[in-house]
Amino acid sequence: MKHLQKRNKNYRDKFLRGAEGADLEKKQILEEQCRAASETLFKKRKEVQKLNKEYDDDMRRLMEIQTKQQNFLKSNEDYSNQRERLEKELQDQLDKLARADEAKNNNLQNLIQTAPDFDGSAASKDILLESEQLKTKYLLGAVGTLVNNMQDLQGLFEQPFQEIGLEIPQASERPETGSSQRSRGSQDSRRN
Repeated sequence: MKHLQKRNKNYRDKFLRGAEGADLEKKQILEEQCRAASETLFKKRKEVQKLNKEYDDDMRRLMEIQTKQQNFLKSNEDYSNQRERLEKELQDQLDKLARADEAKNNNLQNLIQTAPDFDGSAASKDILLESEQLKTKYLLGAVGTLVNNMQDLQGLFEQPFQEIGLEIPQASERPETGSSQRSRGSQDSRRN
């Protein structure tokens, strides 16, 4: 046992003596390297945290931009569909106006052929006046529909309409046809 104790003591003494010389220098160098590596690791961790935070912020902004883009695309599609629908409605109104004008001209020609003296008469002028009033009402109705469906157009139409003393009609205001005016007139005459 004494033999083992002596060996252990020599082994411990060897470590104590070695720490005083070249090993002490190596130990200090290693400690400095460890401290420098710890500082570098700390800095790198801070950089990684900063980069992660920037990445998260950039991803959040990217998601916001993508959401806005999707909303803009949907709005653009909605506006395009609305514009197409309004263009179709406007074309339908113009077609109706052209058909009404053609029917008016045909009826006027038939009337002139059957009654040659009708062309310059007061009744002729009344019919032409009623026809032009109906055209105006249909055009105002079409403009009203456009403006009420596309509010951006209201500013475009307001000033010219005000200059000539007209108001932009509401979409619910439908112009009366000549037949509905005549039937209303006959109902009014029956009441009296």
